[in-house]
Amino acid sequence: MQTRDIPPHLHARYGLRPPSRWRWLAWAVAAIVLLPTLTYAASRYVATQSATYTVFSWSASASGDQVSVTFHTSTAPTRQWCAVRAQDTNHFDVGFAVLPVAGTTTSTTFSMATLARPLAVDVLDCQSDPYALPGPQFAPGVQPPAQQLPALAPGVYSPKQIAALR
Repeated sequence: MQTRDIPPHLHARYGLRPPSRWRWLAWAVAAIVLLPTLTYAASRYVATQSATYTVFSWSASASGDQVSVTFHTSTAPTRQWCAVRAQDTNHFDVGFAVLPVAGTTTSTTFSMATLARPLAVDVLDCQSDPYALPGPQFAPGVQPPAQQLPALAPGVYSPKQIAALR
């Protein structure tokens, strides 16, 4: 039953009003605004969906200045960047690197320079934007060790690494 089919005395009694043309205009404007907004949000969600990653193994050198890390990633088909860190017993980073990984599913073995023998090594996160990754947590005043290409250490770049970034 349409509102216009209701007798006028029931309109007065229950406060019913016939639908106005402004209501249809409001719905049209809401649809025009809402549809692109939802489309943009969905595309950003799909584009920034993070990877899954698992550390298979890691081993430190006898001198404690290198750590070999093997991890598995399952990412979007685009190039991803992963942050790998090594921490000591005080939970400060002794090694930190951001390295590119190929899209899709891959296993990566990486040799990371460290300042001391670590207690734990893990992959913090993998993202399509390297600037979206969490940063290192070195002790105050400690300079991160330089990493070999293709990995990058935060704040420590060799001339080769700067050339590779361009």
